[in-house]
This record gives sequence, C-alpha cells and structure tokens, in this order.
Amino acid sequence: MRLSSRRLLRNALEEYMDESQGRPSKDKIGKHCYSCDTTRLPPELADCFVQLDRDDETNAFINDCVWTAHNVCLQLFYSFVNLLLSLFLSRTDINGLLDRGHMFVFSKQHLRKLISRAQFERDRTSSTLLDIGAGDGCVTQQLSEFAASVCATEASVLMRRALKRNNFHVLDLDKWYGPSAPAYSIISILNVLDRCDKPRTLLWQAHRQLEIGGLLVIALVLPFAPFVEQGARKRRPSEKLEIRGSSWEEGVTTLWKNVIEPLGFQPVALTRVPYLSEGDLTKEYYMLDNVVLVLKKL
Repeated sequence: MRLSSRRLLRNALEEYMDESQGRPSKDKIGKHCYSCDTTRLPPELADCFVQLDRDDETNAFINDCVWTAHNVCLQLFYSFVNLLLSLFLSRTDINGLLDRGHMFVFSKQHLRKLISRAQFERDRTSSTLLDIGAGDGCVTQQLSEFAASVCATEASVLMRRALKRNNFHVLDLDKWYGPSAPAYSIISILNVLDRCDKPRTLLWQAHRQLEIGGLLVIALVLPFAPFVEQGARKRRPSEKLEIRGSSWEEGVTTLWKNVIEPLGFQPVALTRVPYLSEGDLTKEYYMLDNVVLVLKKL
C-alpha cells in the first residue's frame, strides 16, 4: 500500500513538472468569446441577442483560479487524491469532496442584463427559484438575488453536502416536479442537459413546473458532447437531443429549432459566454464555449 501511494505521488509530481508550462494566458478570454454572427441565427433569436463582455467579476474568478493553480503544494495534494479516488468516484464527486472545481457561467451584472430583457415583473418577496443540477452552489448564489426562496437539486451526494453547507435548501431529485410540487417563478438548468440521462424529459418537466410567465434559464456547452457520469465511468444518455453544427451559431439554431421551440417557450434573451472552471496542475483554468438562453413560459 505504501509503495502504491508513493507511485501515485510520483505520477502527480511528474505530471506537474511535464505540463505545468502549458497554462493559458488570461488574455485568451477576449471579445471573440462573447461575439456572435447574428445573421446566421433565426430572426427570433437574433433579435434577442445580448452582447456581454469580460467584467470585473469574471476577472476576479480568473485571478482566484490563477492563485490556486500556482499553489504547488495544494495542487500536488489535489492531484494525488484525484488519482486515488478516480478509481471509484466520478470527477463531480471528487470535486465535491475536495471543495474544488468551482464553475463560473456569468456574473451578477451579466445576469441582471439578461433578466431585464424578460421584463420579469414578479415581486422578489414572493418569487421562487429552482436551480437544477446546482453543483456546489457557486452559480446558484448568482441567481439568488432574483427570488426570496431558492431551492436546488443535485445528483452527486457529495455536491449535495456542499450545497447544504452553503445553506441552500436541497430537494430530492424526484420531489421538485409533479402535481404535488410547487410552481416556480424561475428554473435554471445550467450546463446540465449534456450531463443528464434524460434531457428531453427534464425540459418537459421544467416547463410544467414553471408559473405562466415564469423564466427558464439554460446554459449549454457547444459543440454538444453529452455523456452521463456513472461512478468512475461515463456512458451515453438514454435520450438524445438533436443538437449539431460545426459553429456556435449552428449549434444554437438546432438547439432552438429541435429542442426548445417545440416546448412552447418564447426566447427573451440569448448570449454567448465562456464557461470557466477552476484549473489544476496543467492549466490555471478551463474554458468552454457556452450559450445562455432566457426563455419565458407563455
């Protein structure tokens, strides 16, 4: 056992020494990460595109990532534990256990700009919000200013513990929808549709649980590459979404035409943002191309 532990630690150290110079520059997150060719979108989506940019809150998250990535002792510890636990735990569970891998989808200022386009007239004191697949609650915190009551769901047991530590009310996965469940003013499904087993069913359930005039906030990485974590393994979801295209605009168009529009939502805001997550030994942070849609239930 001692020999195995030494080997894991040596592998972690070698990984750091070999690859730590490949970290990206903060300057890689430029205007192109937020831009869109609206001429390649359907008119109903082009009309509601909201141009965002890299703001102070985004910079603060990046700076935190850089500081954490340069803490060599901490990163060696993370790498060693990850190598050990990845034999039987999913990456999400490991991140929940270590309180790492924090995500950044949008800033509060970004979110205010998007929600304002919806002319959302609910009284905050009576508004309710549900964040589906909330992870550790970092992004849920951004949403919480729009509702007096905030609930969350999360499949990972260890992430549910993190949510409870952050004082969020966590619902069982089968308790947030159905005839006996309450209707919500806002439901968010942020970077979940490509990681759940039945994304089409999830969207249908969210539509049913929204109040009339309520908002659904969706974030999704493009190009679309779905899989489901099952312990330490990954598998294909049982439901398929017809989202395709080689460009961001093509992916957004097929998401709208094939998945969202048939449900009966009205698009009120659309934007493009980088989806950022905390890095490791090899990178200061990870970045993916994200679409964020704010939809209104008619």
